[in-house]
Amino acid sequence: MANFNIDYLVVAGGGGGGAGHTPSNIGTGGGGGAGGLKTTTTFSGSGSTLTLTSGTPYTLVVGSGGTGASPGSISTQGQNSTFDNITSTGGGGGGSYNFISTTHQNGGSGGGAGYGVGFGTGLTGQGNNGGSQTPSVAQYGNAGGGGAGAVGQSFTSGSASGNGGAGLTNSITVASGTGPYYAGGGGGGQPGNYTPGSGGSAIGGNGGYSLSLNGAAGTANTGSGGGGAGHQGSYANSGTAGAGGSGIVIIRYTTADIASYTTTGTTPTADTTTISGQTILSFTTVGTGTITFTTPTPPIPPFSGTRVTNPVTGFESSVNIGLKLPSGTNDNFPTAIQGMIRNDTSETTGSSASAIIHYNGADWKYFAATESVDYPIIPSQNFNTVLYDGNSGVKTINTVGFQPDLVWTKARDYAGLQGLTNSINGDNTWNSANSNAAIGNNSSAPKSFNSLGFTLGAGNSNWNNSAYDYVSWNWKGGGAYVNNPDGSITSQVSANVAAGFSIVKYNSGTSAITAGHGLSQAVEMVICKPLVSGPWAIWSKDMATDLDKNYMPLTTATVVPNASSLWNYSNWGATKIGSNNPLMFGNSNDVICYCWHSVAGYSKIGSYIGNGNAVGTIVPLDFEPAWVMIKGVDEASSWLIIDNKRSPTNPASARLDADSSAIEYSGDVIMDLNSDGFQLKTASAGKNALGKTFIYMAFATS
Repeated sequence: MANFNIDYLVVAGGGGGGAGHTPSNIGTGGGGGAGGLKTTTTFSGSGSTLTLTSGTPYTLVVGSGGTGASPGSISTQGQNSTFDNITSTGGGGGGSYNFISTTHQNGGSGGGAGYGVGFGTGLTGQGNNGGSQTPSVAQYGNAGGGGAGAVGQSFTSGSASGNGGAGLTNSITVASGTGPYYAGGGGGGQPGNYTPGSGGSAIGGNGGYSLSLNGAAGTANTGSGGGGAGHQGSYANSGTAGAGGSGIVIIRYTTADIASYTTTGTTPTADTTTISGQTILSFTTVGTGTITFTTPTPPIPPFSGTRVTNPVTGFESSVNIGLKLPSGTNDNFPTAIQGMIRNDTSETTGSSASAIIHYNGADWKYFAATESVDYPIIPSQNFNTVLYDGNSGVKTINTVGFQPDLVWTKARDYAGLQGLTNSINGDNTWNSANSNAAIGNNSSAPKSFNSLGFTLGAGNSNWNNSAYDYVSWNWKGGGAYVNNPDGSITSQVSANVAAGFSIVKYNSGTSAITAGHGLSQAVEMVICKPLVSGPWAIWSKDMATDLDKNYMPLTTATVVPNASSLWNYSNWGATKIGSNNPLMFGNSNDVICYCWHSVAGYSKIGSYIGNGNAVGTIVPLDFEPAWVMIKGVDEASSWLIIDNKRSPTNPASARLDADSSAIEYSGDVIMDLNSDGFQLKTASAGKNALGKTFIYMAFATS
């Protein structure tokens, strides 16, 4: 993932102002302290930037201002604001007359003192202390709260209360020069018709006095303190103090560095402005969420060369491999993309003085006749969607492009079963994704898996009737199964290691078991079905927190159920799957499982959070998807499948649900299949519910 630099301003909520003791007693309150302020100021010529990584969610919190005190109560501290691991502390509340408590006085900047209550302290690097107060002259005034730029003004004598400490200017939102003020302290309250304290930098709340009893609130989204309450004459009315101003989080980055960003949670999409090639995101709504940035896909620079269409020694086949660059092209130019090949004189293949090398996604490698595992993944040789018309007779599908080991077939215009046939169970066998029935056998189901596809028997509406159109989704496994001893029992496995896909058959036994899956790393999604009558069970790494117990049925549109220790996940490791039976699959029954993990440039298993908008969540991938399946974890939704053959143009709308026999429906706008991922284009709860988690599995185009 690419890194990039940003500048930030993080200001916490300001503290509320203090108040008098009771309405019938003389006394006023100190001003609230400003919220803590942390920033980089690179754009104004000092400080340092923060380095972030594309695709990583960063915490984002905008803190609320503290509550101003009413007579007989104390103020509250402002709430913290956060970006990533940068947290600014909420401002301390102003002191309230005759309340001997410092619970809420300290903070980013400290609250101003009230009669009998000391001043609050600020935090180094975030703010300053509040002003102090001399008890012997309490009837004349109270101290101002601290600000980011200065200590709150103290009150020792005279007829004017202390002003709030000054805030700080910040240039993150301006092209040049001085920016606006943030984090000013609140002014102290005043009894009688004397002069109340002013809020710091005209953004802190002013203190109250006899003609205006209530202290003013700190300015919203500045993190400024609230003004202390005033008092009207001797033994008369006391006012209510002003609330602290809410905080703010501002992010600034070079516009060209970021292709897009997404947010989650209660902090919505930011107010956005662009200045001199810089984008400014201002988050002003109080709440908690995340923000994830996506950097642009580097373009391929222009170069001369030819596209390779014929076999080169060591290549597996004669299909298009990638771009052949001229000899002498530097390793770092152009930006390497998986599948790219070039001549290179710096690498040798035995006696040869030069080599044709390829980029495997991590490094440049040379081809040799003996190489078998270092080739780039070519999506069309491992997954493909095929559309076909039924003919009610024997029909050979030879457009898959490889010999499949899993064929998932559905009639598009007939309400029939979702048929899954695999090379381990054998010809003409099937399980239906929308049924818990035992494995079936039908002469029309796929059989005779061949080098380019498969053959269908005659005349069944679920697979091959002349009245209907069909779709088949095809995955390449490892061909004939091998016995795998990696688990507590021996499993039968057909594994395509390079593509991160395997078919596993094992016996459930009578207690917890593990079975080897044959892949080179831990699986990320597993779909299992006993061959007897019994439910489908799906496990995903992003499904829920309790991976031992939680599962999804394939046959129903439901939220995640919970079965006690269903999966035996704690014993899986990198090479095994397993289950704890007879919880789900019964005693001593054969179980078939389909296992996947993500492969760079070819497949991705993950999750996204819905935003509830018609211009929906963007899900970044490192490829253009040809097939996507999504399902809500905490939203009762169907297993929705979209592919680029049934929906060749955006927006994709040709919908089939894995849990349903229903015909294809094209009345919904669902998503765009883009060059670097997919984007939801609906506010529908079953696909993009606000704040809900959806799991997905996607495979790349050719």
